[in-house]
Amino acid sequence: MLLMHSLWQQLHLYRVIKVTGDWQYANPFFLEIKAIMKKYLVLPLLVLLCSKITFGQVLDSAYLKCVYKLTYVPDSLKPEKKRTDVLHLLIGKHVSTFFSYDNYRADSALRTDIQNSVAAANDYLKNPKLGAMYRKPGLYSEYQLFIDYPKSKITTTDLLVSTAYLYEEETEKISWKIKKDTATVNGFLCQKATGDFHGRAYNAWFALKFPMNAGPYKFSGLPGLIVKVADTREHYSYELTAIEKLAAKMPVILNPEKYIRTSRKDFRSGVKKAFENPYQALTGNGTTIKGDTKWLQKSMPYNPIELF
Repeated sequence: MLLMHSLWQQLHLYRVIKVTGDWQYANPFFLEIKAIMKKYLVLPLLVLLCSKITFGQVLDSAYLKCVYKLTYVPDSLKPEKKRTDVLHLLIGKHVSTFFSYDNYRADSALRTDIQNSVAAANDYLKNPKLGAMYRKPGLYSEYQLFIDYPKSKITTTDLLVSTAYLYEEETEKISWKIKKDTATVNGFLCQKATGDFHGRAYNAWFALKFPMNAGPYKFSGLPGLIVKVADTREHYSYELTAIEKLAAKMPVILNPEKYIRTSRKDFRSGVKKAFENPYQALTGNGTTIKGDTKWLQKSMPYNPIELF
């Protein structure tokens, strides 16, 4: 299972990591630009960046956008301390994708500036902390899901420290029990359903007004769009805040060449080990850490949405 946020983003929250004397926002985009800069001179940089950024496989075209607010508990021992994120579900005829809008917005703004200016590209490579200007305070979900309905397959891209991975898994069918209870949730008339998913019991509310097999994260399998789903401990809760039929269809793009292929099992194992020993995870990834590292040698709170 994947954590809602990469270890690197968790460490960013603590605001104490320094890499080679500077704040680093290590992500596939930075590593991608750095590799290009090493290989090519500045003159063709913008052309290369534009082609590199837009390259990918078009899986489908989304006709509907659903906006969800995620409220979650990073530390199960401190359930009163919650955080939030905004995620988008883009629904296509055959493939849908689910990702953090705040993360996407920040990266898109940064990419636009870099595409338009060689100086901006050079500045970012020299000082990656400038990327913080594009982000609001807080953590963002680094993962992105691609749900292929005909193939019953989910492709996940995610970060482990600063390395980007991709893995595939079969879509798991949740054995929902549809109840007679109804309620209005965020303005939508909904019906209740209950079900278990990877170690957590969930209450879901779906709207028959939108007769589609879709919902946030990996939740689906109900006769209507899932408007709200939360585990009974309220550690993870998704709520639909907006739904929009797109005037112009949006391409659902995946560039598998940007990622190292792995398995769900191996990725989960790596994430868990990283949270158990952050120092080893970072130094083992080639990161140089300056200053006091005692706090890094302590385990960090680990409360993944999927418990097994």
